[in-house]
Amino acid sequence: MTLTLERTLPLIFTLALVFLALMGGLTYRSLINTQQALEWEKHTREVQLQLEKMQSALVQTETNARGYVLLGREDFVQRFNTAAAVFHEQLRQLDILTTDNPLQQERLKTLQGLGEQKLAASQKFIDLRRTEGAARASAEVETGVGVKLMDEIRPIANELEAEEFRLLNERKAQLQTSVEKTIRIILAGSLFGILSLAIANGVIVRQLNRRRKAEAALAEANARLEKRVEEQSEDLSKTSDELRLENIRRALAEKKEREQREWWRVTLNSIGDCVITTDTDGKINYINQVAQEVTEWGVEEAQGLPLEKVFNIVNEQTLQSVESPITKVLRDGVTVGLANHTSLITKSGRYLPIDDSGAPIRDEC
Repeated sequence: MTLTLERTLPLIFTLALVFLALMGGLTYRSLINTQQALEWEKHTREVQLQLEKMQSALVQTETNARGYVLLGREDFVQRFNTAAAVFHEQLRQLDILTTDNPLQQERLKTLQGLGEQKLAASQKFIDLRRTEGAARASAEVETGVGVKLMDEIRPIANELEAEEFRLLNERKAQLQTSVEKTIRIILAGSLFGILSLAIANGVIVRQLNRRRKAEAALAEANARLEKRVEEQSEDLSKTSDELRLENIRRALAEKKEREQREWWRVTLNSIGDCVITTDTDGKINYINQVAQEVTEWGVEEAQGLPLEKVFNIVNEQTLQSVESPITKVLRDGVTVGLANHTSLITKSGRYLPIDDSGAPIRDEC
């Protein structure tokens, strides 16, 4: 099978485009995966930060409760309440961040329960200091209930953080696999592109050699054709001059016809009688100013209407309809007039006695 430019190049470029599209898609997917990995890393850092803030808030609640037990200053109570609010806010943020992970949600519920117990224990220190005095409150602190609860909270918080890091590492491994696959595809596509260009270059060189020979033969044929064209151009030039003269004569004839039509229009409008013309179907194509005033029909209203609609005539004694003169003219081809005692019914319904006639207008041909 002979390789031609028309057959081979479209196939090569189509395959190249397919590979480019594939590489583009894989690269795009790799970028999306990378972005997702970055988002998950950010997510893990955010969980870690919220956990640290939450544990710090719990420590601050106990610290401020102990401070109030020792010194009895109300500003420690205010700081305790602020730290408790921070703890609840961090729990809310962690709940949002782990909403897609049921296992993390279970750990968070356990952590929340222990945290509430820790807050309740610290609040008890404050209440005892207020109601039973510093000695009783200090004795409650010395039981170590707060420390025990913190010892239970830290492992759960560590599990939450460890799970986030595990998920992050798992997603990073998936990303690495995807990137390596993309790189292999890109390398394969590049090699295919180089091969495609080499094949295309060979086909182009072969076709260029063939075309050079064809162009030489075509140049010779063009020279013969140009000579024939020059000979025929002289004949066409003469014909063109004749056509221009014919066009000029036609334009002059059309101008003369327009001038004649305008002359007839002005003449008919200046006549003191009503003038209405119709086509061969009896439909109005012209009505002069006097006819408009008599019939009470405007030129735009009357245009195209049957003559009987605008020129509605009856016998003024019997009020019976009278045959339209246009009907007689179109039927007999002669000039006709109306009988005596004929009236015209205007657009508004008035009766006007008239005398009229109808005549055919024929073309010269």
